[in-house]
Amino acid sequence: MLAVGMPEGYRFLHQPDTVAAAVLEKSTWAVLALILEIELFTQEHYRQSIEPDESLSPFFKDIFFFHMKEETTHALMDELEWPREDKKLTPTERERAIGE
Repeated sequence: MLAVGMPEGYRFLHQPDTVAAAVLEKSTWAVLALILEIELFTQEHYRQSIEPDESLSPFFKDIFFFHMKEETTHALMDELEWPREDKKLTPTERERAIGE
């Protein structure tokens, strides 16, 4: 769908099904860790680069402010779920998940 609006010659190098398959082959622990990291990064990115920038449009800033708030909610849920998943693992399984 996005290809229609992209400049001529633009290519989508990553196929969504391939990316999904790569993620789904990892442990739930590792996937939760990755998702939480992305959510925390999104919040910090907003705080450091968008929030303080007075040259940005207020509308643009609002969009990213509410996106940051949504990510905060997701991060809170993940921070509750990740310890539950962690308790299911043996030390060996946890080490493998860290490597993932």
